Amino acid sequence: MRFEAIFREIKDIFAKEAIPLILLKGPHLAHAVYKHPNERTYGDLDILVKPGDFNKAARILLENQFTLLEDDDKNLATTAQMNHWAFRSCFGQLIELHRGFTGLERHPSDLDEWFARAEEFEFGQTLALGLGTEDLLCHLCLHIGKSFFYLIEKKHIQDLDVIIRKRIIKWDAFVQRCKETRSKAITFYCLSAAQVQYGTSIPAEVLAALRPSKVRRFWLNKHLEVAAFPIYRFHAHGASHARRRLTLPLLDGVGNWGPFLVRAAWVKGLDVVLRMPLLRKLWKNRFDVRRSKQHKLSTDLGGYSLSVPERGFEVEEKDYKGKSKKVKVREENSKSQAPNHK
Repeated sequence: MRFEAIFREIKDIFAKEAIPLILLKGPHLAHAVYKHPNERTYGDLDILVKPGDFNKAARILLENQFTLLEDDDKNLATTAQMNHWAFRSCFGQLIELHRGFTGLERHPSDLDEWFARAEEFEFGQTLALGLGTEDLLCHLCLHIGKSFFYLIEKKHIQDLDVIIRKRIIKWDAFVQRCKETRSKAITFYCLSAAQVQYGTSIPAEVLAALRPSKVRRFWLNKHLEVAAFPIYRFHAHGASHARRRLTLPLLDGVGNWGPFLVRAAWVKGLDVVLRMPLLRKLWKNRFDVRRSKQHKLSTDLGGYSLSVPERGFEVEEKDYKGKSKKVKVREENSKSQAPNHK
């Protein structure tokens, strides 16, 4: 119920600025694909907006009591190009705001077309937009593959099985979507895992169209085991191990490897350059959406005014003559230093 209430609030405030949004993954699957919403759990809201609306949407969330998380102040360029930013509502719910599915255009997608194919569904009592069937299946595979089969749960493989069993899949359109997002290799291993682990029926011609070359399969089979979970064979070695070994092999088209590496090197180099104080200041003044308006939550406490910025808060105490005095309180000491006014 709380997730639905938070989504309804976000949908309403985005609608005032004419920002369309799509609700991804968990809530869509639970309410539109699974038989009962309780069969599919989720711990956050993943909201997709068009890239051109992303900065405006992030600014709106900050202006409406949402706190930006995972603020990497050291690597400004990396933060700026991330495909999603994480926010937390004032009630504690986690919201991920997406403008794409992977960073550095590793797996590009024409989101205007994805929005045009979106389907309506009821998220509790709230009408929402979700991805169309083939787009949904493609995105679920991308979600598994973008972390190199490392940061996933068994439910993510089960999702593939459920949607293929419950929905009519236009396989030709689905394969085309995988080609457009350069995710054929990822999808091949995702569907193969669903087939082996859950008995999912996948047409042989679909797997043949998605199957990587023999050389790539030789390398990928050394690292991925579709009959087991975790699928990544060297899970104990950590996420960086998987990233180093699988980033390029899972990216379709050897000709796409060079441009991707150039983009990655450019962003890392820009991170280093932007550590210079003057350039850092110029960058933040120009690109940081958080500097446009300070995120505050003001509450009347009957004699006290509590103002909560992004990091910590200020307490304004008024005496009987009406004079006020502001006290700055650090976030980590907020519980102990906040006034106890009765």
